[in-house]
Amino acid sequence: MKDARFYIALSGAMLVLLFLQGCNSTSIQMLSSEKFPQKPEDHPVDLYVGKIERNNKPIAILNSKHYPDQSKENKALMLAELREMARKIGADAVTEIKILPKRFEGMMIDENVPFPAWKPGNYFAYFMRGRAVIYSDLAKKRNKSYTTSIKSTNQGVRP
Repeated sequence: MKDARFYIALSGAMLVLLFLQGCNSTSIQMLSSEKFPQKPEDHPVDLYVGKIERNNKPIAILNSKHYPDQSKENKALMLAELREMARKIGADAVTEIKILPKRFEGMMIDENVPFPAWKPGNYFAYFMRGRAVIYSDLAKKRNKSYTTSIKSTNQGVRP
């Protein structure tokens, strides 16, 4: 009987951990309905802390996963996540990158006791947010070459 209660409690704890793990994911909030082709794996995506002078068009807000501290390793992971998300949505750069805290409240595992126990509490985790942009001058060149190729193919067609 005691074994059954232990396994039920263990199963419940595992479900809670799995549920909470799903909450820690990257997110992309699109600012434009326009779709851009995904950049190749080796394409460089520029990262900037502030705004840039180069003409650009914002296409999305990107959030990294959250991490318990602001160590160099975690910052590198957050920047890599922003860069990968930007590449997948076709962005040329990520601007206005900042580290933000996320506060968690509620029941937490009590690590001070030798058995599974919960306690009320709160803690902070940190994530990075940035604005994915495409460079306007490159977008104009892309659109110009696209419309030029359409015009050149339409010139040879006769009704």
